[in-house]
Amino acid sequence: MFAQTGAVVMTQPANPNPAPVPAPIDRRAVAAGVAMLAILGLLGAGLMALVLSGGTGEPGGSAEATPDPASFAYAKVRAAPALELIDQDGNAFSLA
Repeated sequence: MFAQTGAVVMTQPANPNPAPVPAPIDRRAVAAGVAMLAILGLLGAGLMALVLSGGTGEPGGSAEATPDPASFAYAKVRAAPALELIDQDGNAFSLA
């Protein structure tokens, strides 16, 4: 059918649009990320050590006892005034 000639036949690749090559990792960005992660790790470890040591923030100290709520509450409490509720038509109503 076809006559063979001395011409070289080039074939196209199976995938004409290969996936793009990913960009190389920037070493400065990796170093900054590792430094931030280390700082956050040290901060977390320091806070955990503070909590486990007693949590006062002062060396050798202890937390004071919580005051009794009755020490700063009112001696006599007066009742709140009654609410006079009205509906959208202006008629009084109660929630009770």
